[in-house]
Amino acid sequence: METKTNTNNRFSGLKIVVFGPESSGKTTLAKQLAAKYNAAYVPEFARKYIADKVESTQQNCTFDDILPIAKGQLQSEQEAEQTPANIIFYDTNPLLTAAYSECHYNKIPEELENEIPTLSYDLYLLTEPDIPWEADSIRQHQNQRQDEFRAFKKFLKKRNLPYARIKGTQTERIATASAHIDNLLQLLQNQFKAADYLWVLKHQLSIPNLLQHINIVNNGIAPLQLAAPATPANGILVLEQEQHDELVRIFDEEKANYTLAKFVPASGAASRMFKFLLDFLENYAPDQDTINAYINKHNAKDLAVFLVGIEKFPFYDEVIAELKRNYSNFDRWNKDLKDYYFIKFLLSSRHFNFASKPKAVLPFHKTVARVKTPIDAHLEEALAYIQTKHNAHVHFTISPEFQADFQSIVEAFPNTSSSKIDVSYSVQESATDTIAVANTGLPYYDKKNHLVCRPAGHGALLGNLNRIKADIVFIKNIDNVSDKTLPAISFYKKMLAGKLIQIQKRVFEILQQLEAGVDLQLSNWIEFAQSDLNISASATILSADANFKKAWLFEKLNRPIRVCGMVKNEGEPGGGPFWVLDKHQQKSLQIVESAQINLNDPQQKAIFDGSTHFNPVDLVCAVKDFKGNAFDLHKFVDPDSGFIVEKSKDGQSFKAYELPGLWNGSMADWITIFVEVPLQTFNPVKTVNDLLKPAHQP
Repeated sequence: METKTNTNNRFSGLKIVVFGPESSGKTTLAKQLAAKYNAAYVPEFARKYIADKVESTQQNCTFDDILPIAKGQLQSEQEAEQTPANIIFYDTNPLLTAAYSECHYNKIPEELENEIPTLSYDLYLLTEPDIPWEADSIRQHQNQRQDEFRAFKKFLKKRNLPYARIKGTQTERIATASAHIDNLLQLLQNQFKAADYLWVLKHQLSIPNLLQHINIVNNGIAPLQLAAPATPANGILVLEQEQHDELVRIFDEEKANYTLAKFVPASGAASRMFKFLLDFLENYAPDQDTINAYINKHNAKDLAVFLVGIEKFPFYDEVIAELKRNYSNFDRWNKDLKDYYFIKFLLSSRHFNFASKPKAVLPFHKTVARVKTPIDAHLEEALAYIQTKHNAHVHFTISPEFQADFQSIVEAFPNTSSSKIDVSYSVQESATDTIAVANTGLPYYDKKNHLVCRPAGHGALLGNLNRIKADIVFIKNIDNVSDKTLPAISFYKKMLAGKLIQIQKRVFEILQQLEAGVDLQLSNWIEFAQSDLNISASATILSADANFKKAWLFEKLNRPIRVCGMVKNEGEPGGGPFWVLDKHQQKSLQIVESAQINLNDPQQKAIFDGSTHFNPVDLVCAVKDFKGNAFDLHKFVDPDSGFIVEKSKDGQSFKAYELPGLWNGSMADWITIFVEVPLQTFNPVKTVNDLLKPAHQP
């Protein structure tokens, strides 16, 4: 194009294009926004150009007019960009001319096509044709507005341009457009670039949340203040066998009155499970060394254990069969070569690719009849303890690219019971992702100059849990399964649920009486809250008048309830049960991760080291109130209990915020009961070698 665009690229203000089909309100919106933001306005060149042509030749727009229109539009833009404005609103631009040409003539003038990459705008407001058509002498595609809209949208997406859809009444259009513009301005005011808004739109992130997360990373998170470890003498219930039996009886008798569901976070990849094998493949040279020499050189004890037990893995036969199909002379290979290729096939993307798949779909247990995955194990558990009225509901949180794998395993599950298993899925919302922050405190950019975001930890699943339609929800990690100990697992799940029902009934009775104005047993109820529900009552509360106490007690009891199984600590990594002090110095029972504590404080470290029990993620949760309404679980989160993690990308380190953990700060304001359960109910598979433990063997 003869008109050059250097000025276009030099303008330092915000450039916003109103982009859309004929008669879709572009001009009206552009003028209104220019007036609202006291900004410059560039009118549509095509209207005058075509109107003059129609008047002089009685002919409308043709392909031959596309390039002159684009040049005229660009000339108008360059003139406007000489003004000292901070924002310019463009009523169309040369790219819309190109999109129009592509839509109606199936081609774009070569000169215009070549110019497009040099044109830069910050935001496109794509107007929908949801307003009445206004005829005039130059408009000619009344019945093609929807086709134009789809074509223009495709044009923007193909070129990876930031756009926002604008529709509705004039008031609604102004409000939507203004929200996007204000968001963009807010980003610019906080050291972002205008181009970052496309990234924000794609990830559906909330600007206030994004800025808050950066602020949290830069200011740090105060560590939790431990008051004491929760122990059998102080916060953890240790029940006798007859009490276990009674609680199981309560659950079995009552469960038909409840809708039950199992909630299983299952999206995590198995990469950590195979880390030592991935390290082996990266560092071992089969033509230069023996595997035994590698083990000695790298102190690779995990690899030695893996190879000793290799024939006991549930996937052994399948991998060997695949090797023999690929190599007819496999049986004549030496042991090192066989072992090396076994590991290579196990992890190679061309073969089994286990390290890149979710744990949920991997072989965990082998029986005479078949090989079972964790999905199979959770379905068997569901039939064992949560089925009611011939139905059992299991919900998996997954990565969308593996949903077909989940579904095929579920469909192949040999359900021999009379109960139907209702399986549902959800994904972790991308809107919960958090942004990477550079060591400078500013947003982190990768080698392609793109912002980086990452999943915000399992606390991001709170929204998924919040949407579960059930009275009682069992929560358990995907890898904590055992075919051999299923009867014990089922028994203690029922025991925990029986305790939950027992507690909830009492809580509901008190809430109903408080709502009715009855308070004859107020002192007893407060004592129950303190002794049975672990709710702290300060001296101020205890000395207050009856009305204040009733209001306080109602607020404390009208919450979700969780009963959490705790196992004796045998050195497993992860969270544990503690008494934690809040900012008002009130104690509550919490599940705490080591990352939340200042272990450099000798007193805090001593409390942490004094923990006797471990959190196996074995929760039974009541998520409805005494009137049967679902709680909004987001209201019971401690927002100050998230995590700051350090990661790296492209050789550069960065920090990021993680939301309060699902069973940590996300449930901080729940009524919490800890109950000891035996270690046989806890059989996680953190590394592949855990599959060699007795709980996972036939």
